[in-house]
Amino acid sequence: MPHGGFLQPKNSVLYREIEVEYLCYSNGYYNVEPLGTCVQQHMIKSEIKSEIKKYLDDGRMADCFREMETEFDKRGDLNYENNLPPEVNLDWGPDKIVVEINKETTIENSGEKRRFNNFVVEVKSPAYNLAHVANTIALQQAETCYFEYVGYGLIYPRYDIDLFVMSDSSKVYSITDEDSGLVMNVAVRACASTHGLGGI
Repeated sequence: MPHGGFLQPKNSVLYREIEVEYLCYSNGYYNVEPLGTCVQQHMIKSEIKSEIKKYLDDGRMADCFREMETEFDKRGDLNYENNLPPEVNLDWGPDKIVVEINKETTIENSGEKRRFNNFVVEVKSPAYNLAHVANTIALQQAETCYFEYVGYGLIYPRYDIDLFVMSDSSKVYSITDEDSGLVMNVAVRACASTHGLGGI
């Protein structure tokens, strides 16, 4: 989340030694190009969901099954029907991420066998909520070159939003979920001034 919801940002700005992805970007200047509002760079909610799934698919879920096998070696038998990696499906919504893992598994303990073919794990997470706030920021910057972050924080006190304006008029918004402490940084560059004094 500190990188804007991406594991490896591609179009980013360096902010406090962290690469932060641009969600909305224009390389022009407002007083040179009247149409200097930014262009949306991402479908943020669907792309972050894909990033989370990619993170899990990248061997991490297989590692979890190996750890489970090691644990069961101490107190019973665990067998997998095949050596294929687990199939991972992911859904998310406000305050949660739901992961469904499909892998044929047989557990035997004290002569009793139990067979599973899917596991569902629900994790409390504000990731979806933060992506929603980030998307709101990007949409308002694209439409009006402006996001009233102080007012937004008053209406939605769960989120503390800070703004840092860079010398090239790029803006980095740091969105803190007060309930969890998780921070998401997002960058925009819209209606930039040739003097580096972009609108808020």
